[in-house]
Amino acid sequence: GAVARHAMDRIFMAMPYVVGRKVQPENGTGVVINVSGLVGRVFAVAMEGKRAPLLPSIPAPPTVSLSMDLETFACLACRRREPQAVLDTGRIYIIGNRALGESIVDQLNFMIRSCPSSSAISKRTGLQGCPHASPVSRVRAEVSIVQIDRFDSLM
Repeated sequence: GAVARHAMDRIFMAMPYVVGRKVQPENGTGVVINVSGLVGRVFAVAMEGKRAPLLPSIPAPPTVSLSMDLETFACLACRRREPQAVLDTGRIYIIGNRALGESIVDQLNFMIRSCPSSSAISKRTGLQGCPHASPVSRVRAEVSIVQIDRFDSLM
């Protein structure tokens, strides 16, 4: 439905960041990600300098192509599954540069990790989230977690 489509749009929009800033392959590298499922899609990014913008069409041939189902993609992007464990199950098909593909899978998570001291603070105050964040940021983080949990229940 509309909620799943919106959630996936947000994840797809993060892929230039994942490839361009986190993985940082060499200039000219083309990456195709094929996500199957109700709101899945095929999209591509390519390194241009220090950025990896979404491409209007699929490059032929790409440096690496990754194929996975929607659940696997969402779980990796939101760090609900460990990348190596998912790779070991064979739920991701990598064609082309395997090392690059595995690196992308490993870096697919774009969610902000929690502050190391957040659990100690939450025990004292009852508040969730990083103690260095503003109360508004903590509320946004809690709402995001609820939204992701609801998304997980739709899958």
